[in-house]
Amino acid sequence: MATIADIMAKRARKNTTPALPPSAPVLPRAGKDLSVMAWIEDAFGQVLMVKQTRGKKSWSFPGGKVGSMESLTAALRREIKEETGLTVEIAAPVDLYDRSSKASVAILFRVLLKKGRPKPAEGEIEKIQFKRQLPANSTPSARYFWERAQSSFNPISSTLRD
Repeated sequence: MATIADIMAKRARKNTTPALPPSAPVLPRAGKDLSVMAWIEDAFGQVLMVKQTRGKKSWSFPGGKVGSMESLTAALRREIKEETGLTVEIAAPVDLYDRSSKASVAILFRVLLKKGRPKPAEGEIEKIQFKRQLPANSTPSARYFWERAQSSFNPISSTLRD
């Protein structure tokens, strides 16, 4: 009688994968969704935020999900370009938000942009504005990062003052 190891070795030699029977249970996927967000300040210390057109129409920082074969910075550059039409010049990670209840992790990057005028992504972004205060209807990630930014790193604008 063949052992499981023998059967697996034989299948590996044939380079075939057995199909799951129709009654096989669907298991939850391992891991977490990964997203990137951008902390972008103007010369006055205001932070760039986007208002989403879908769902709760919340305010958030520009960003989005990272593709399975995409680097963090490539995803950040792509999302900022898609949502705002702006181009990243420099980006450095500054914080992380692990939302275990949502099986997701968001990484916040401090971003400097190349010159340009923001243009909202049609159908995705309603408004793009620099904000001095966090809007009341902000996403949980935006609220988390905004609060932590007040004590964890100095705004870029404060380093530019004499």
